[in-house]
Amino acid sequence: MIPARAAAAVNTRNAAVVNSLKRAFFSAVLLAVLFPRLQFYWLAWAALVPLFLELNQVKSYKRAFAISYFTGFFFILLSIHWLKEVSPVGLILLCVYQALYFGFFGLIAKVVMKGCSNYFSSSRKSFLAGVFFEVLIIPAAWVFSEWLRAEIPVIGFGWNLLGYSQAGNPLLIQSAKLFGVYGISYLIVALNTAIFLMLARREKNIRFWAAVLGFLPFVLNMYSGAMQFQAQTSGDLLESAANRGFIGQVLASRPAVVADVAVVQGNIEQDQKWSPNLKDLIIQKYLKLTELASFDGPDLAVWPEAAYPGFLNKEYAGSETQALFKRLGFYVLAGSPHYVSETTYYNSAYLVSGQGEITDRYDKIHLVPFGEYIPFKTVLSFLEPYAYSLGIGDFSAGKEFKVFEMPLDQNRGKAYFSVLLCFEDIFPELARQFVQRGAQCLFVITNDAWFGRTGAPFQHLQASVFRALENGVPVVRAGNIGVSAFISANGEVQDKVQNERGFETYVTGVLTRPVLFSHRPTFYQSYGHFFPHVCSVLVLLALLLLLQKNLSQFRTAQVSTAEGGPGLARGNRSSTSPCAKRKGRWRRNEVEPSLLTRKRRDGK
Repeated sequence: MIPARAAAAVNTRNAAVVNSLKRAFFSAVLLAVLFPRLQFYWLAWAALVPLFLELNQVKSYKRAFAISYFTGFFFILLSIHWLKEVSPVGLILLCVYQALYFGFFGLIAKVVMKGCSNYFSSSRKSFLAGVFFEVLIIPAAWVFSEWLRAEIPVIGFGWNLLGYSQAGNPLLIQSAKLFGVYGISYLIVALNTAIFLMLARREKNIRFWAAVLGFLPFVLNMYSGAMQFQAQTSGDLLESAANRGFIGQVLASRPAVVADVAVVQGNIEQDQKWSPNLKDLIIQKYLKLTELASFDGPDLAVWPEAAYPGFLNKEYAGSETQALFKRLGFYVLAGSPHYVSETTYYNSAYLVSGQGEITDRYDKIHLVPFGEYIPFKTVLSFLEPYAYSLGIGDFSAGKEFKVFEMPLDQNRGKAYFSVLLCFEDIFPELARQFVQRGAQCLFVITNDAWFGRTGAPFQHLQASVFRALENGVPVVRAGNIGVSAFISANGEVQDKVQNERGFETYVTGVLTRPVLFSHRPTFYQSYGHFFPHVCSVLVLLALLLLLQKNLSQFRTAQVSTAEGGPGLARGNRSSTSPCAKRKGRWRRNEVEPSLLTRKRRDGK
């Protein structure tokens, strides 16, 4: 009988673990399909509910961490699967590392859920405080963990943050001007928490207030976004209708100007890009596309990252490239490596004037770890031979937040802009620093051909949408294989390079549009990561509060045990011996049997 019972208990536990993993995996799948290419973004508002229901049921904090870690691991694996095109091992290591932040979040969420069930359930006023506490702190914990995942120096990688899933909904994301992408993540998790409480709690009052606290911010955010979007779109139309000599002030420290910008999408496959035999053909392709763009009369043509397959500064003088740029007579922003010495070179962007002279250069500041350099070389030096065999570079990092200055003809003033190279646009603080230094437009030049025909370029585009919103400036993207696009300061994707079938990646083309170089100051641009910092403080205070309540409860239990003891030592105080209470021999208010026997013997 005993072995049979033990086996049944083991089977029950195993079944419970399997069910837990199923729910966690379900949440991971829901999170993954929010992003391109599938992009079922509307599922974001309930994607975490299965995970929350499971966290509510598990008994131990260790298991809460494990379930959340499992969810994070498979979310990263499924949504960033394209990294396998570069390094399958790197993909697995990234999943192992980034899932730690999901486990950290799950641990905090479990502490909050358990604390609220213990301390906020005795009265109506108390359980309302509990609902508010959960809807406030659980989203704050998500933002805190997401902020750490994205912003830790060197190893931070903020790809597919939850808020990015809503990049295609301009009405929903206007509040990013206040709180950045993390504010949108907070709203999403708050509504998920409210739905979880409506499903997990039986009390009607809890369900009602959970709905109010979860859905009201969502509705207010939508209404506010609609009002802002409508007002700003009208403003952009009026400004674009102005004559070409327009110089105005759009809540900016520098005059706003309109310039025509052409993006050039060369569509060079990654396995061809650095082939010595194809170098001349690649250069010719970009020159022909730039010449084609010249018929639209642009002020500036933009080439993608490393479009020039060599060191432009070594090969430019007297070259056919220089001769064409002189003949075209407009500025060109071209991506190319910059050579200094055999041991020092940069991933750079050059600004070439209409006279064919290189006037300025930006060197990429935030390099890709284990892609463009090996971090922590003193510790990881043993990886260098293996890394170089995989084609990992050894670039140097730039140090200057460069703001390019481009004079315009016909007395139109000057346009000021900065460049984000490769994946630099996934770092909000980096973009903010450029705008603070005077950039009126951000250019993202990138090469996503590394990742094949996957959703990576479309996911990358989502980050650019938020950099425009957060900083109140337009963003222009030029990608080698796409997505090349124009994004307004209110986060609307206005146009993209695409073929006649509507394909946006792995197509060759040019696109010219007028761009309003202006900066509308935003709260986020002024105060940066203010909101994640507030969330971090809220989480810390919540944990301290719950810890204090735990200690108070523990001390109260100790005092009760000491005063009651085994047998009644004082008057008529009702008490239970620890042994008897543990065995369940009588209820709390019953008197100890030995004392009753003594009273009968004494005739009392």
